Order: sequence, then C-alpha cells, then structure tokens
Amino acid sequence: MWRFLKILGVVFKSLFWLALIVLMAGVAGLYVLERGLPAPLLRRLENALSDDERFVRIERATFSLKQGARLRRVKAFPKRVAGQALVAIDEITVDLALSPGLSPAERVRGVTLKQIVMPALPPKQADTPKKKEKTVLPTARPFSLTVEQADILGIKADRLTATVSTSGTRIDITEIAIRLPNPSFELKVDGHVTVDMQTRRASGSAKGQAFPDNLLPLFKVLKARGAIEQITGFTAIERPIDANYTFDVDIDNSDFAMRLEVDLGPCAYRTVPIAFAKGTLGIYGTNIYTSVVIDPLDAQTAAGAPIKGRLAYHEETEGLEVNAQTTMDIPPLFSMLNILNHGELDRIRCAAPPSLSALGAVALSTTKSTITNQLSGKVSLPAGSILNFEARDMTADFTLAGHHARFSNVRGISRNGGAINGDITFDFPDYAATATVFRTALNLNDVALEEISHAFNVTNARAGLVSGEIQLGGPTHGRTIEHLSGEGHVNIRDGVINRMKLFAGLTDYLSRTIPGISSLVNQSSGSMDFTIRDSVLHTDNLLLEGDIFSISGRGTYNIATDKLDFTIRANIFKQKTIAGRITRLVTLPFTRLLLEFKVFGSLENPDWSYVNIIEKITEGLSGKAESADTSAPAPP
Repeated sequence: MWRFLKILGVVFKSLFWLALIVLMAGVAGLYVLERGLPAPLLRRLENALSDDERFVRIERATFSLKQGARLRRVKAFPKRVAGQALVAIDEITVDLALSPGLSPAERVRGVTLKQIVMPALPPKQADTPKKKEKTVLPTARPFSLTVEQADILGIKADRLTATVSTSGTRIDITEIAIRLPNPSFELKVDGHVTVDMQTRRASGSAKGQAFPDNLLPLFKVLKARGAIEQITGFTAIERPIDANYTFDVDIDNSDFAMRLEVDLGPCAYRTVPIAFAKGTLGIYGTNIYTSVVIDPLDAQTAAGAPIKGRLAYHEETEGLEVNAQTTMDIPPLFSMLNILNHGELDRIRCAAPPSLSALGAVALSTTKSTITNQLSGKVSLPAGSILNFEARDMTADFTLAGHHARFSNVRGISRNGGAINGDITFDFPDYAATATVFRTALNLNDVALEEISHAFNVTNARAGLVSGEIQLGGPTHGRTIEHLSGEGHVNIRDGVINRMKLFAGLTDYLSRTIPGISSLVNQSSGSMDFTIRDSVLHTDNLLLEGDIFSISGRGTYNIATDKLDFTIRANIFKQKTIAGRITRLVTLPFTRLLLEFKVFGSLENPDWSYVNIIEKITEGLSGKAESADTSAPAPP
C-alpha cells in the first residue's frame, strides 16, 4: 500500500511539474507569439476607429504580450467622397502596459508607425443640414511616437520621434525630432505641433535645416502656386538653409499662414548669383491665392551689391510690391524682379554699379497680371552711358508706369566736364522690347562736340564745346539713326573749325585765291537751329564765326548715310559786329556772287564746289525766262 501511494505521489508530482511547464510554455508563447484577432473583433476595431467623415480598413491585426497590438496595412478613406486613401500605414505597433490598476489612458506607452503615406489633405465634405457635433478625443497621457519612413503631404522623413498626448479637443505633439533624407548632409528639424479640433486649426513651430526641395511638395499639396514660383527661383544652393518656422493651418479649408526666418548661403536667384540672403519670409494662402512677403530682406549678390528692403508677391494680381534699395547693375536687377528683362532699357548701360531705391508695384506677367507697373524712385549712376552718350555722376528720378519708363531731373557730367540735364522717356507698347522707342529733352552746357559726334557713331575728330537744347526721339532696337527725329538749337565755342576736314575745301580755296588769308580764317564759334526727320538734319541758319570771316549756310545732312547737301556763303567780318553789318550791306551783291559754295559728300570727305558768277547769272536768267514762259498766254 505504501508503495502504491508512493508511486501515486510521484505521478501527481510529475503531472504538477508537467502542468507548470505547460503553463509556463503557454505564458511564454502568449508573450512571444502573435495571435491574430478574430474577424468579428477586427470589424469592431475598424468601426471604433471610424467616424462620420471617414472609415478605416485593417487588413490584419495581431496581439502578443511582448509586441503588444500590431495592425497591418491600415487605410483610412473619406465617406461620401470618392478618392484615394487619406492615409495608408504599412504597420502600427501599440505598446501597452498590462499592469493592474491602470486606466485606459495610462496603458498606451508608445506607438510605432512604419511607412506612413498621407498624400493630401482630407477633401472637403459635402454640406449637409446636419448640425456639426463637437469632436471629443479620448484622453491619453503622454506617450512616445516613432515613425519610420514617412511621406506626409509630400514631406519625406527617414525617421520621426515625438511625444503625443490628447485631452478633450486638443492633440499636443511635442519633442518632435525629424531626420530628413539627403545623401550629402544630415538634416534634422525639431519642433512641436498643436491640433485643436474645436477651432479646427493646426499650429506649431520648427527649427532646423532643410533644402527647398524638402518643402516644395507641401506647398504643392496646399496649392500655393505663388510660393512655389518664388521658391523654385532659387537654384544652385550649396548648403542647407537654416530656418525658424512657425505655421497656422485651417484644417477644413487649407487656409494657412507661415513665417520663416531664413539664412540662405551661396546660391542663385533667377540665374543671378547670390552670396547670402537673410530675412523673415511670410507665406499666407487661401484655397485660391497665395501671398509671399519678405520683410525685412537683407541680401548680397556674388558681385558684392547689397539688397535691402521689403518685397511682397501677390498671386491674385500676379504683382510684386517693392520697397527696396540696392547697388546692383540694371540687367541682373531686372532679371531678379522678372521685369523689363528683354532689353527694354538696354540703352542705359552702367560702367559702375548704380545706386537705386524704388517704391511701388510691378506686374510680373504680361498675360496674368491684373495690375500695371507703378514704380518710382531715385537712381544714381557713377559712370555709364544713356543712348550711347557717356557721362558720369548721373542722378535722376524715375517712374515706371504701365508701358512707360520716365527718367526726370536727369543730371550728369560729360567726360570733358560739360553739364547735362533733362528728361528721358522709354515707351515699350505691350512690353514689346523690339518696339521700344525713346523721347528725350536735354540741355547741354559746354559738352565736347567730339562726345556728341561719338553718340551718333561719327568717330572722326571734332573740336568745340556745345551748349543748347536738344529734343530727340526714335526706336532703341535696330535702325535707331535711320529713324531719328527731333529739333533743337545749339551754340559752339572754342572750336578750331577751319582745321576740320569739313571746312578744308573753303580754307584751301581762300588760300589759293587770297594768299595768306588762311592764317586769318579761324572759325571758332557757331550756332544753328535744326530739325531732324528720319535721320535727316535740316537747318536754315547755320552760322560759323571767326576772327575775320563768318560763314552762313543752309541745307541738310543725312546722319544715317553721312551725306551733305549744303549751300555755304563766306562773309567778310563777323556777322554781329557793326563792321560786319555795314560791310554786308555794301558787299551783299558781291558775296552772293563771289563767295558762295555748294557742299556735297561726307563729313570726312566733303566736296566743296565754288559757284562762280557766270553760273549765278545764268541760273538767274534761266529762272526768269522759265517764269516768263510759263506765265505767257497761249497763242490764239
């Protein structure tokens, strides 16, 4: 009997240990092995995660004591709106605390998301007469959130960690650390986000480094075309952009406000090399239009020109508000502003960087802008040329209005020290650069004749100082000289005109006719009124005066073809002296007959033809005879 009891005890003891081992194996299995949730329980979980605006689908769900709850291939779809999934997550792991006595809000210790994709904001739901109920979130104590491989609204991240908590209508995501993908730089962004379901707004801030390519997809999702256009203007960025970033977004209609304090290193903006750019960038958008404001702006080109002020782009008008100062050259400045960059003002050239201040608005598109150019300011040009006339120390007030650019109160100094002042206007109909025409009214004071000749592409030597008033106009692109028109009055002094090739024929003739007279012929001053039509200069009162003789003339000069057609008359004594007036009265019949010339040819090689007395008498008689013949009555 004792033996039997002993055997029975061994059997019970073995069964106990076997049961204990099986129990421990079961517990270990429950801890390690994942068990799939039954389909009915999975459907209940999907319904619990769905609401009136969206429904959730879960392909598979498992649970283990070690891994916690794990949901695979979770997708959320909008209700009543056909479209792609609002969000797709390859795997969600929820780490749960199983200690007794904990409330549901305390059991979630951490959540891990893998390969989350959120391609767009939720679509706007159709309006229903149903009263909108207040959204109440379950309360959850702070828990850790880890996201691996995310693509949220186009922003890609290799890894994201944060702390999440919910209470009532508020979601707080703090201690955010995002690692952005980049093959050359380690990009990290820190920040926090708050979502208020009562006001339906999301706000937050961030600080770190990024490239424009990291943010552009977000602006595409927000349909911020204006922001995209301005950001894509930056190219050749050599280092990540340091930025402090705050934002506020309306969850329902996608209206947003963003503010970035940026520090941009070497790059290019619309092909213009930039050394650095710092400032505060404000981006404001609705579901229709976007505005981008840079205030203040502190930048410098690679050439060392500073740019300071305020710029504001408005997509609604496709216009740019400007309040800025710079010392940039004009062509790259227009390239940056994207205005007048087809050569409308290329007849203004800078030999040294100008100083420019501007205030107003410009139209950035010839087809989309609903505003016209309205810009004014001041410009100072240390050295350069306007309409091929070189000058220095130039200043002017400028106005850009519609298709017109006007430079008023222009003041400058020519190369030889003469003074220039006046106004210049450029007209470019419908922004057609090839149709640009100019109009100018200038006052000259002791400007070298040689410099004026050079402006008209006449390069042979000229002597004298010119003063007077000139008005000119014509096209700026191609055949400017051929279509030049204008009028004016000029005076010339301190010129050795008899040494110019133009008057060589006169001095040669006088030297042959009157020995020794050439030493007395030193025509040193002159004046004339003139008009120009299609490059043909016409004057009726050309007057050149010297120590003894004066020369008067009338005729035309074709500037484009360099052709002269003048009648020149040499007078004894200067015209405005008493001796000259008396002598002219006495000798008028003789000077008309004896000292009159025809001048043809070019300025460089003129042809002086003496009109002798026989020709004059013959012309006079033939003219009278012809007049008599034409007036006589016809025979019966």
